[in-house]
Amino acid sequence: MNIDARVLRAMFRLTSRRKAVNAQEIAERAGARVAAVDASLRRLRAAGLAETRATGSPRLTLAGLAFAAALVSAPSRSWRRADRMSRAA
Repeated sequence: MNIDARVLRAMFRLTSRRKAVNAQEIAERAGARVAAVDASLRRLRAAGLAETRATGSPRLTLAGLAFAAALVSAPSRSWRRADRMSRAA
C-alpha cells in the first residue's frame, strides 16, 4: 500500500475521535515519517481528497472520506490469497 493510501486510512480512522489531528498523529498511525505525510497531504489536497482547516489541521473532504471508507472496507490481498489457499486445500 502506498503512502497516500496509508495516510487516507489513518485520517479516516482518526476522524472517529471528532477532534483536529496533525501530521505527527497521522504519521504515527500510518507508520511513516512526518515529511512523507506532509508530501502525501499536498498530493491529496491537489486531488481534492483532503483540505486544510483554518486552524491548519488537515481533514478529509467528502470525496476523501468516501475513498478512504472504500479502502478500509476492502479486504486485503493477503487475506484473499489465504482464503483461496484454504479453499484449495
